[in-house]
Amino acid sequence: MSEKQWVCMAAGITETLWSLDDMIAKIDKMAPAPKKRGPYKKGSVMSDKVKIAIIAALGVIFAVWLYSYMSPHQSCVRSLEGQDVNAELLCTYADKN
Repeated sequence: MSEKQWVCMAAGITETLWSLDDMIAKIDKMAPAPKKRGPYKKGSVMSDKVKIAIIAALGVIFAVWLYSYMSPHQSCVRSLEGQDVNAELLCTYADKN
């Protein structure tokens, strides 16, 4: 077997030494021809039900945040920030009165 001879040539399967270009051309020749593409489907990726569910979830998240931020206890704590007092004790006293 010489240097320019592959195993398949020595076995008698083929007579030629194939280059990479020859192999690519053979693959392209055997590949099916491209078909015409179908019509483009217009529309959104998300359905309307998904959009409504996301909007509802964001509304619930915002409502919980707003309630926790505006609750009387939190406003009492925020009003005492920076002061050297026991804020929890004062807010508990303020909530009872």
